[in-house]
Formats: sequence, structure tokens, C-alpha cells
Amino acid sequence: MTLPSLDTDSLFLHAFNHSAIGMAIVGLSGTFRRVNPSLCRLTGYPEAELVTKTFVDITHPDDVSPGERMRAELIEGTADSYQHEKRYIRKDGVHIWVHLSVSVVRDSIGQPLFFVSQIQDISHRKRAEHLLKSHMQQYKSLFDENPDLVYAVTLDGEVTSINGSVERITGYKASDWSLELPAPLRDGMRYALEHANEGSMETYRFETSIPRKDGGFVHLDVTLVPILVDGEAVGVYGIAKDVTKQAKLIHQLRESERKYRLLAEHSLDMIARFNPFGVFTYVSPSVAAVLGYTPEELIGTDGLALVHPEDAKSITAFYGTDATSDEQLTVFRSRTKNGDYIWIEGRTKSVRGRSGKVTEHIAVLRDVSDREAERARLREVEELYQLIAGNARDIITIGGPDGTVRYVSPAVTSLLGYAPEEIVGKTSAEWYHPEDLEQLRRRSFADEDVFWGRVLHKNGAYVWFETSVKFIRNAAGEVDKILGVSRDISERKRAEQELKAREEQYRQIVEHSPDAILISINGRFVYVNETAVELFGAASKEQLLSVEPLTLVHPDYRRLALQRRRFVQERRDVAELTECTYVRLDGRALDVEVKSIPTVYQDEDAVHTIVRDIAERKKARALMAQSEKLSAAGQLAAGIAHEIRNPLTSLKGFLQIMQRGTSKPHYYGIMNEELNRIESILTELLLLAKPHVTAMTHVPLRSIVERVVGLLESHANLKNIELAVRWPSDPLRIYGDENHLKQVFINFVKNAIEAMPDGGVIRIEGEAAEGMAVVRCVDQGHGIPAEKLPLVGRPFFTTKEYGTGLGLSVSYSIVEAHRGSVAVESVAGRGTTFTVKLPLAAPRQA
Repeated sequence: MTLPSLDTDSLFLHAFNHSAIGMAIVGLSGTFRRVNPSLCRLTGYPEAELVTKTFVDITHPDDVSPGERMRAELIEGTADSYQHEKRYIRKDGVHIWVHLSVSVVRDSIGQPLFFVSQIQDISHRKRAEHLLKSHMQQYKSLFDENPDLVYAVTLDGEVTSINGSVERITGYKASDWSLELPAPLRDGMRYALEHANEGSMETYRFETSIPRKDGGFVHLDVTLVPILVDGEAVGVYGIAKDVTKQAKLIHQLRESERKYRLLAEHSLDMIARFNPFGVFTYVSPSVAAVLGYTPEELIGTDGLALVHPEDAKSITAFYGTDATSDEQLTVFRSRTKNGDYIWIEGRTKSVRGRSGKVTEHIAVLRDVSDREAERARLREVEELYQLIAGNARDIITIGGPDGTVRYVSPAVTSLLGYAPEEIVGKTSAEWYHPEDLEQLRRRSFADEDVFWGRVLHKNGAYVWFETSVKFIRNAAGEVDKILGVSRDISERKRAEQELKAREEQYRQIVEHSPDAILISINGRFVYVNETAVELFGAASKEQLLSVEPLTLVHPDYRRLALQRRRFVQERRDVAELTECTYVRLDGRALDVEVKSIPTVYQDEDAVHTIVRDIAERKKARALMAQSEKLSAAGQLAAGIAHEIRNPLTSLKGFLQIMQRGTSKPHYYGIMNEELNRIESILTELLLLAKPHVTAMTHVPLRSIVERVVGLLESHANLKNIELAVRWPSDPLRIYGDENHLKQVFINFVKNAIEAMPDGGVIRIEGEAAEGMAVVRCVDQGHGIPAEKLPLVGRPFFTTKEYGTGLGLSVSYSIVEAHRGSVAVESVAGRGTTFTVKLPLAAPRQA
């Protein structure tokens, strides 16, 4: 991508400065070079302050890594642009969501120069998306978990959804109703759909009865509500509440009132007579006690004048000469003389003349205010009870003192497979496991207690239950009822058993592990396995448990060990595998690998340390390193011989000239340069042949790479290969062994040379990234097959005809010993890239 100059192209400058979205020119390191006003407003930073920052400085920490990765891809040329949604942190600390579009600008030869970024604020969209998701979750929860039967129907009459309560209330599954609702619900829905199609937004409520799957009937209180989308009805919701028990109660009350009507006529109830139009013609004296009026005050007045306006409609239809019913029972509110309203139950009988016309009405009126208040309270209690008992996942039982079950909630069907009628009337002892029953009989219970036991399922299996019981006593203090709430704890029991099995399995694994396992709390051992006792030369576990942990660490590594222990204790994170030296109880040093992880031991936070003896491995690694070094030296012999032969030829030529008596002063300078060249090559060869001695110091990686290039350059020239080094101004200092690291890069570069029989360029690049020194060796060879990439670095694996496979294995081991890593990428026909990452050394104190 090419970009007009911001300073010379006025049109581009105008677009840049007046863009409605944020725009910026960003350097390859991520620093803002130039920003437009929209970006300043978006981030809250003035331009002068923003251009001193990098995009990482204003990016939310959780969103930095993806941006860094995509920035690297742009620089490497694997992509020209990318788009990304991320969070910026404004100067005032507010987090904002942005849509970021980034393109890379390259020069004429394809090298990246800088980035062009376009930033658009999408915070409102993100908030809207979050709010929509929240509302959808709330709607789904209200629909699915509603204890009432809820269903939805489109304006075309198609049933689109039914919640799970249909099966609990009717016994039918939702799929049974998917094509057509039962007739009573279908008729009501048809009425609501007609009104919704006409634009009506009113709700419609009615009561009806529908058949259950088991042959019975359920009485429903149904409410139909239009479904509105953008102010228009698109369907109707139906909400059906099971009111079967209330309907039965009301029916029973009416039957009772009818049976005892004659007795009520001779009670202290108020008796009144009305003409066909509802005017009082007679009122019994008890009216004074009921309403406070004298009979004379009411006779001749309209009886409806005393009725509450909201209740008058139900009574008006009964009066008149064209009434079709001769008897009516009504409950309404009537005004007393002092202006209050009381609840009156009236049973009215119409008297007809010979013509069949109503001549008068006779009514028996009773003050039922207390009863109506009790009914209201009873309805509330009944609804609450139905809500709890009908929807509870636990089994609720009420039993007698002898253990006979008087009531059991519907949950018994889903949890144990029995219908409630199969349980009621029997004793609970019939279902308990014999072993548990024996324990329960021997146990004494408090008035409120909890016990556990296995209960027989209808399928013959036993299910674990936890039961909370409460003894309800009568006035004499004797147990009258036993209330029980039983919860299925089978999963918990299985989990407990699995936990015990896993704990035993874990204990066996730890106890018999070939590695030493040590668990410590607050710096003291609380557990060690037998391998640890043997590794540290202790006489017993008890002896090793009494030892201060840090005394087992070599003095050179105690500071590191203490830091790792604090890291695990305070951050509850893993201290990764590292090599160090421990000390046995007899004083002998141990070369070990150590890894520490956070754990919990006996309900306390602890540190689980794994120690592995690597003495034999280190010996084998040293032998492998020496073998590879000798192999490398041999393969370098041809190149070094060629490089030495050239200056020797020059020296011989000058000596022959000087022997003939011809000598010029500049001859000596040339001869001295050739001798220095020979000395430099021999010095590098001697360094390679030095014994394997670890000397950890602060070393600059740049000088190591330059020496390796100088050593292998002649060998590369013989192969028509150019070694191109690209290095930052920072020498990239690390803490490590110079000779070992030199061997690593000799191996990587030598392998690259051997992978390019047709010549080409090997790039060696260095940079600092996230506290690590990163060195890449990029060749143009034939590449490594994808299926063989996972094997790279393993001993004796090689793609060369005469290779041993030890070189890369030794190099990987050296890098890992320096707490670094090696990564390999390869594309068939394009070449291979080895990336070495090593921790940068902390700045040395002055």
C-alpha cells in the first residue's frame, strides 16, 4: 500500500484531519506518529500527548496480545491489513469499544514503513448487543421456568411454543399440542386472535376445564395477551394457571350452602322482598344488625342503590320481568348506614304469577365479611402452597405419628416413579433400605432433625435422600403430624465416592511416583513420599519431615527457591520446571529438575513440589554436546582449510618476491593482515574445541552471532550462500554461557547452510520482545515436511543423509537450560525458520 504525503497532499491532509472517525499514522514499533482530531476526541488525549504513546499504552491489557500478533504479521509481510474489535482506555479511565482497521505502508522494495489506522467508536453497539442478549436470556428464563402453562400462537393460528409446565399440569407433552390446542383453549384463542387481527391490544381472560391425559380434568384460569412487535400484534400469548383446587373448593361451598338453605332462612340473617324492578317491599328487623337501617328506611327504595357500583352489574341482570333464572346466589358489597361497605351473600328466589311473569323476589341476605376475608386469605395460602408443593423439586410429605403418609407432593413421581396415591396411606418404612431402616429405628429424633437414607425407587433401585423432618405437636404436646422434605442426593453421594476413590488413586500415584514429592505449608514439610526419603538419604519420612526445606537447596539456588515458593504461595500459580542443585542429608550435591504447583492439603493452601534426579541425563547431555561439537568441527574443516589456504598463498607469494630481492613497505602490511586473518580463524576453532565448562555471565547476543557468522562465512561462501545479519542497536544482553550459546547458533546456521545446496541467502535477525531476546535463523532451503516438524529436536532424528540428529537435540537442551525456548516453522519449497527466545538480562547495578 502506498500513501500520499501528509505534508504535501492537501486533499489527503484535509480528509485525514476532518474524518468523522479516528485516524492515525503509527510507527512499526506501535508509536503514534500523527493523529487526527477525531481520534483525540475518542481517546480524550490532546494530540501532543497522544503522539508520545504507543497503541499498547491505550489498549486494554486483555486485548494487547491479538494486536501484537497481527502487527507482527503485517511487518513480516504475511498480511497487508487486518480488522479487529478491541477496547481502548480513555485518558479519564473509561473503557470504550472500537473497530480498528490497520494497513501497512511499504517502500518500493516492499519493506514496511508505517501503519495507517482507522478507529471507529462501537461502544453503543456493544452495549446494545449486551442488553439484547440479557433481555433474551430473561425472556427465555421467564418462559421456560414459569410454573404456569404458557403457549404462543401466531395470527395464523400456528402454535409456535409451549413451555414444560404443560406436562406437569395436563400430563401431555408439548409435542402433543404442537399441531392443535384442546378445544376450550382453541375457542378462547380464536376469539383473542380475531380481536388482535382487528388491531385490539386488550387482554382476554376466562376460566375453563380441559381433560388431562390420565382421564381427569384440570380447571384453568386463562389470560390471553397480544404479542407486540414494533407496536403491531404478531400473535397471542396464552397463560393458563391451574386453579382446579380453588374451583373444587368453591363448588363444595356452594353445595353446602344449598343444602343448608332452609336452616339459614330461620337464622338471624336479613330477609327482604323486592318487586320485579328491585324496589324493597319488605325488610326483616335483622337489617338493623346487618346494615344499620330500620326496615322503614329501606322499604320503597331501590335495593341496587345499596350495592357497590362494581358489583351492581351481576345483580341487575337478575331483576326484571324477562329474567330467565328463578334462583340466584350472589356475593356483593352493600353500603351500611354509616357509609362503609360490607360483604353480603344473597340467595334470591323469583316468584312467578300464573302468566309466568316474575311478580316479586325474595332474598335471604347474610353478612359474610369475615368469611370473604378468610376466603381471600385462604386463596393466598392455597396459591402459595400450590406454588411451593407443586413446583418444588423436593418431595414434601405429611405423616402421622405412626409414620403413615397422609400427603405426598407430586415430585415423588419424578424422583421415585410412584404416583402420590401409591404412597398415601402406607408407612414410610416400606420404602427404606433395611440397613438404613434399622439405624433410623435405633435413633432418637429431635423436633427438628435431618437424616440420610436409601429409598426404594419404583424401578427397584435405591436412591439416596436427605430428609429434613419437623414434628408438629398438638395443644397437649403430643406429636400430631410429621412434616418431611426429602431431597435426592444421589449425585452428591456418587461425587463423594468418586472423590474418595480419586483421593486414594492420587495417594497411590504420589506415594509410588518415581519422582520425589514434597508438600509444604508455610515453609514446613507436611508430606513426603518414599522416593523423596531415598533421594535425600533420609532414614525415614519422619526424619525428612523435620528438615527445614531450604536446607535441602544448594546455597547458590536458595534465593531462587525462596522466590519460587513465594510465587506459588502468593499468586497460586505454577512455578515451571527448572534445573538446580539440591543437597542430600549426607552433604552430597544433587542435580535435579524442580516444579512447584499450588495445591490444598488438609483444607490448607500448600505448595506441591516435584523433584527429579537428572544426574544421568546431564551426563548423557554432556556426551551428546561433545560429540556434536566434534562433528561440527570436522564439518567445518574444509571451509577453514580453504580460508587458511588463501592467506597462506598470499604469504608464500610475497616471500618468493622478497627472496628475489624485491621488497616494498606495503608488502608487510598485507602480510600482517593475512596472518591476523589466520589467527582469528584458529582462535574461533580453539574456542569451539574448549572443554564443556559452564560459565554463566552477562553476554551480548550480537557479539556471539557475529562470531558465528565470521566462523562460518567461508564455509557459506563455498556453497554460494550469503549470511545476512539484521540486528537492532541494542546488543540484547542475556545471562548465559557464551560457549554453549555459540554452539547453538553454529548448529542452526550450519544446518541452514546444509539445507541450501543451490545457494541463496540466510537471514539472521534479532529483536527484543516482551522481556525476551528473539533470534531468528531463516533459510531458503527445501523445508521440512509438516508431519516431521513435531520430531525436530529429538535425539537421532535428522533429515540429512549423514546426520546424527544430536546437534539440534543438544541445542534445544542448551536453550531450555537458559530458560528459553526454540520454535520451528517450515514451508515446503520456501524454507525453514528457527526462532530462539532467551530471557533478557536485568540491567546491572552501577
